[in-house]
Amino acid sequence: MKARMKMKITILDDNTAGNECKAEHGLSYLIESDLSFLFDTGPSDVIFRNAEKLGLNLKEIKTIVLSHRHYDHSNGLLHFNGQKLIFHPAIFDKNYRKKDGSYIGMYLTRKEVEARFDIIESREPLFLSKNVVFLGEIPRRNNFEAETTGFVDKTGDDDFILDDTGVAIKTENGLVIISGCAHSGICNIVEHALEVTGEKKIHAVLGGFHLKDNGNQTQKTIEYFKSKQIKNVIPSHCTELPALAAFYKEWPFRQIKSGQVLQF
Repeated sequence: MKARMKMKITILDDNTAGNECKAEHGLSYLIESDLSFLFDTGPSDVIFRNAEKLGLNLKEIKTIVLSHRHYDHSNGLLHFNGQKLIFHPAIFDKNYRKKDGSYIGMYLTRKEVEARFDIIESREPLFLSKNVVFLGEIPRRNNFEAETTGFVDKTGDDDFILDDTGVAIKTENGLVIISGCAHSGICNIVEHALEVTGEKKIHAVLGGFHLKDNGNQTQKTIEYFKSKQIKNVIPSHCTELPALAAFYKEWPFRQIKSGQVLQF
């Protein structure tokens, strides 16, 4: 019998440092399935320093997928050149924090990105391989996610980060769904992934959930995940401690740290 090839995720950057690898506020995962690709690039060259510690050469990566425009997911692009780069077309929209007006978007301009990379921009889902799907723009269908925002656009209007997306990977155990920050709502992302792939079973959901407390949205998310009978729920990055504790109570998980390797 042929052995099952496991999907592998190497955490190149998350908010917490590992034994050898450093961390900065941001997210970057090296994902290896029937396609090897980088999901987000973190805020700096920290992923290159961590990759070296792990014996990885990121210059060999041929495909990069961006979850959304924010600097802590996209500024590592400054250290790449020549890759295929996949993203939602709104990724170049200017974006600022409401609380202090600070810029939080990409540093590279469209012109600079087009000069550096072979770009593919799409609002629609794209199958990047037989098993890997870029989810495109996420429909915001439920009534408890993406209802408020801490960001404004260049005109001062509320910005709900319409470019926020994720990826879904088919495995023999079910879908593995990965989010960068889930500004669009992690349940909305999961529901869209099921629709796009036609799959019914979810093996794991991981990444940033953008939940700050153990309030209504967190509890509704837990209820939704339970209804889908998801085996592995592994929040990280922009998921803060009260929410992390609520998820841990239902799905005990190892805290995500830079340098970790996950297999599904």
